[in-house]
Amino acid sequence: MRLSWVVLAVLMCLFPAQTHAQVETPMPPIMQIENATASAVAWSPDGTMLAVGDSTGIQLYTEDLEFICHFEQPSEQMTAMVWNPDGKYIAAAGGNVVIDIDTGDPFGHEIDVWEVETGNLVTVFKGQSAVIPALDWNPESTQIVSGSSNNNIQIWEALSGKVLNIIQMDNTKYSFYATEIMSVDWSPDGQKIVEVSGDIGVFMWDADSGELTWGPPENSYYPPPSPYVVTWSPNGQLLATSYGLLNPETGEKLIVFENCPQSQIIDWHPNSRILAQYLDTREDLDNVIICDTSKDEILTSLEGRISDIAVTIGYHYSLDWHPDGQRLAGAAGDGWVNIWRVFDAEGNVAQTMLK
Repeated sequence: MRLSWVVLAVLMCLFPAQTHAQVETPMPPIMQIENATASAVAWSPDGTMLAVGDSTGIQLYTEDLEFICHFEQPSEQMTAMVWNPDGKYIAAAGGNVVIDIDTGDPFGHEIDVWEVETGNLVTVFKGQSAVIPALDWNPESTQIVSGSSNNNIQIWEALSGKVLNIIQMDNTKYSFYATEIMSVDWSPDGQKIVEVSGDIGVFMWDADSGELTWGPPENSYYPPPSPYVVTWSPNGQLLATSYGLLNPETGEKLIVFENCPQSQIIDWHPNSRILAQYLDTREDLDNVIICDTSKDEILTSLEGRISDIAVTIGYHYSLDWHPDGQRLAGAAGDGWVNIWRVFDAEGNVAQTMLK
């Protein structure tokens, strides 16, 4: 789930990245894959496979990074990629429109649903004509929600592409502020959908009716820091945003991070307490931070530079915890897919902050 480069460039100028505490030696990756255009990573629900999204499509690997197969889905960059909850399908969205030089036909701005076991392309969803930075499955694996830069959210049948509901952001109600959908996430119980719209803030929608549950007042915008991204904790009790935690029932701010950094890419640990966060900075190698949200405390940092180009043009990048809660995968436009072992089998952090 990622911002378009135009919105990202503006936001980064307005709200530069925070400084953060340093570790003496950031934790290096234990495994790497060289991939010049990798921009999305996702572990299968059972942890046996890693999907890597790049400009050619989806590369599937074993958890030990042995190559399995390739699903061809060319685009300028992969902007969103998600396994369904039972691990049978992968939904993936291409980024900016790219023109086929042989036919003149555009590709990208579509979502492909792949059957993993057979490699068959089962659905091609073209209901959204703009960049698709965000998508997610419902818990039953029957529906997909996708958000795009043309200011709408669409809910559709995963295996047919039939549109079930469209939630269109009304620009007239939020004058002067961008309503581009930047992040979207289905609740673990399947009843709600949460999303971030441009500079406005976080909105909660009823998944069945499409009715607004809560959100910012009309003709308003989110006071800095802007939320950028929002995601449910695995236990469904919290929402994490770029700057802190929200109550999913009301949208009330529970914690505004002071020690943990503000970040545009975050991923919940399976324990619903720890966040992995990418920092948008070129100054340090330790660009991935592991934060204990319950204490607003940085536990450790990981060696994983974000490339200059990724920061400059707003290249999509991602993090994903392995289901075992020990390993973390990341891709940041630096030519590599990294795997770090952050915790041991007992749940102890492998490298702690210097006092």
